[in-house]
Amino acid sequence: MSRELLASTVHREFRFFGYNARPVPDLIVGLCREAPVVPEGCVTMIRLCSICCILAMSATMALAQPPRNESAGDAPVKVPVKAPPKSQKVDAQPVVKTSLKDGTSVKFSGGDEIPLGDFGRPIPLIAGALGVPQDVFRQAFSGVTPARGGGPTGEQARANKAALMKVLAPHGVSNDRLDAVSNYYRFNPGRGETWPRTPAAATVQVKDGMITGFKITSAGSGYSVPPKVTLPGHEDLSIEATIEFGKDLKTNGRVKSLKIAENVAN
Repeated sequence: MSRELLASTVHREFRFFGYNARPVPDLIVGLCREAPVVPEGCVTMIRLCSICCILAMSATMALAQPPRNESAGDAPVKVPVKAPPKSQKVDAQPVVKTSLKDGTSVKFSGGDEIPLGDFGRPIPLIAGALGVPQDVFRQAFSGVTPARGGGPTGEQARANKAALMKVLAPHGVSNDRLDAVSNYYRFNPGRGETWPRTPAAATVQVKDGMITGFKITSAGSGYSVPPKVTLPGHEDLSIEATIEFGKDLKTNGRVKSLKIAENVAN
């Protein structure tokens, strides 16, 4: 490559990157000023050198830029990005036609079952009255040794109480409160006894021949599990009851809500 063509090429590369000054490219080309024709190996080295100079000059100019003064209004404008609206879940109520009148009473049954593994005790009610999670009371009662063929001896009663309080005391349960709750829910199933319960009462709400909901007129109490709810003329209609527990013995295990869980043709 001729010296003139090499010089033209180097200057063109510098202008491409925005550098119009001649001293630096002239200096690079001058490295081969003694040769009228520059060997190809030298051409490659010179072009690499020119690229390195361009990169070095770019870095120097970037470092020389003054810091951004945000207080003077140079801060970048931040455009707020509006988050997409979250989808709202709406519980669709089944459409149920009925010939019943508004205010017709529903029927409650059951709700006093004791699941296997609960030691024959209404643990949801006892735990609710004590204000502890159900699994905590199950853990506490697992240390109790039931008396066989009669009441426990004094020694057995003290050992059982100690086992219960070892688990319950850290949860703020006092000995007196445990006695009060235990006595309230004590019963003898062999004699057909059950713990204190108050039946719930509710009516169906009807508008334009359609069931729109239910009105709980008495929440009741003492339900250890949700009771079965039936509606006259709609026995196949599944109505879901929810119950809630609390420390008040008179309202513990009461019905909280009713809703149609499934629409069955009737």
